[in-house]
Amino acid sequence: MVSLIGDAFHWTMPIESIQAPGTRDENGPQGLTASLLGSDATQLEATAFTSEDVMAATFNVDIMTEIGNVIGNNCLEAEITCLYGPGNNIHRTPYGGRNFEYYSEDGFLSGKMCQYEVAAIQAKGVHVVMKHFALNDCEQDRIGLGVWLNEQTARELYLKAFQAPIEEGNGNGVMVAYTRWGCTWSGGNYGLITGILREEWGCDGMIITDNVLTTYVNGVDGVLAGVSIYDAMLPYVTDQLPDYEDDAVVVTAMREASHHDLYAIANSVGMNGVGADTTVTLTQPTVIFITEIITCAAAFFALLFAVLWILGARKFRKTEEYAAYKAYLAERKATKARR
Repeated sequence: MVSLIGDAFHWTMPIESIQAPGTRDENGPQGLTASLLGSDATQLEATAFTSEDVMAATFNVDIMTEIGNVIGNNCLEAEITCLYGPGNNIHRTPYGGRNFEYYSEDGFLSGKMCQYEVAAIQAKGVHVVMKHFALNDCEQDRIGLGVWLNEQTARELYLKAFQAPIEEGNGNGVMVAYTRWGCTWSGGNYGLITGILREEWGCDGMIITDNVLTTYVNGVDGVLAGVSIYDAMLPYVTDQLPDYEDDAVVVTAMREASHHDLYAIANSVGMNGVGADTTVTLTQPTVIFITEIITCAAAFFALLFAVLWILGARKFRKTEEYAAYKAYLAERKATKARR
């Protein structure tokens, strides 16, 4: 569970015991970024699209569907399972450092445009994690930036762009922002991640962090709040989580996180190649195999002891000693009766 949850820098790790495949995931708010910035090892061929603000300025959901179809096909060609995009934050100011990755200053328009793009990408079997959830509307000092607002403002302006793609566009994942809600990191905000995203909107897939470059993007805080996987090029999370192997609350949260991750993979192109004739073989951990042997041996010897005890008792009842013992008990009872 530690490697699945904590080691996911543009990939998910395979789990041999349940035959879960490893996947390659890539950044892509406007198509696959690796087609523009990849090195020799990561370079991809894909269609590069205009910035999202230009897309939104068309007000044309049919165009967004076609863009989603192309991006989905590019991912299939490149064997990409999960797309880090589209970007859904708000143009809170014209000077926003990532406005080119986000649709508009209007949450409703952003949500509707993204809804059709995400639906088309997901229809290809590519899992989408929209970013950056939420309030990542300022690029300067975004690691640690605290944003103060009330719930009504959050819902009406900043969360609306994510809500429509999830509730109406079959979107099933987000990338969590570095931003703090007040003093609480977005990924550690239980009301946001579990309360709104999971329970209210019905998001059952991956909730991944932004690249783990700081320790306040915390493994334990995140899984307890509902985060399921960490985009981590540094080992902060994989170093931290093993310290909680005896903490039932944290381990249970990690199991739940793993369920969400595996659900996303199982319902994605990551399972391509698995068909009706595929055989899944159970690979049992050695410790479980040894435990089963010890348990079976203990049960066998307990049963053997019980059988031998019963047979010994029956044999004893046929001896002269047992008959004399019974006669003694009868005589003692009669003596008490005469008194």
